[in-house]
Amino acid sequence: MESFQPKKRRTDDPNHDAHAAAMDGTLMPINAVLAEHARQIEALVAANRALDEKYQAQVDEVKAECREKCESLERQCGVLEARCGSLERSIQVLKKDVNWTYKAPDIPRRHWIEQGRSEEYADNMERFLRGIKEDVEDIRADAAGCSFDCLHNGGHPAMLHDDTLLPHFKEFSNAIQVATADVEIVIENIELHPKVLGILCPVMEGKAIDVWMENILFSAENVAECYEIIAASI
Repeated sequence: MESFQPKKRRTDDPNHDAHAAAMDGTLMPINAVLAEHARQIEALVAANRALDEKYQAQVDEVKAECREKCESLERQCGVLEARCGSLERSIQVLKKDVNWTYKAPDIPRRHWIEQGRSEEYADNMERFLRGIKEDVEDIRADAAGCSFDCLHNGGHPAMLHDDTLLPHFKEFSNAIQVATADVEIVIENIELHPKVLGILCPVMEGKAIDVWMENILFSAENVAECYEIIAASI
């Protein structure tokens, strides 16, 4: 039986090399075009990335400016709110004190002695009460701003909290409230109770340009509340 033998492709075609050369000549321009397109795409990607980075930088800059302006406006609003609150308190004080007199009741010397305080402590409290009344009367006399040191208890026995002192702190606070100029307040070697801070801090926030404190005392049970009141007024 005769077997089938497939015809072998002739490789000795005299036109084979010419065909291959022609094919190579056709592919070279196409490859060049593709390479150029690839370069253009890479250039566009790089340009787009650069634009994105530039845009993001501009956005970040605008955000930072807006954030700074917002924080500045918040600070200004805080200052204005404090001033408005101070003015409202001043109006209320003036309405109640058309014919003002120092209304805080005197505290007799025996009050301190009966509490077991020393004679030196009683002497110091009498000095303090005279000083705070004089400062209040001076402020009320001309409503001018200045530095007040009636709460400056340096070099004397530490002044402990007593509720009988609250009306005197209130008189001092009201007087500062109606002062027409900013004031400076010195507080030293005094126990500050939350009740006292509740009286002084609002007026100090609105009127005092400088509050100097040293050797301030806080009772253990009130220290956290005192810190919160002070922090809220800063």
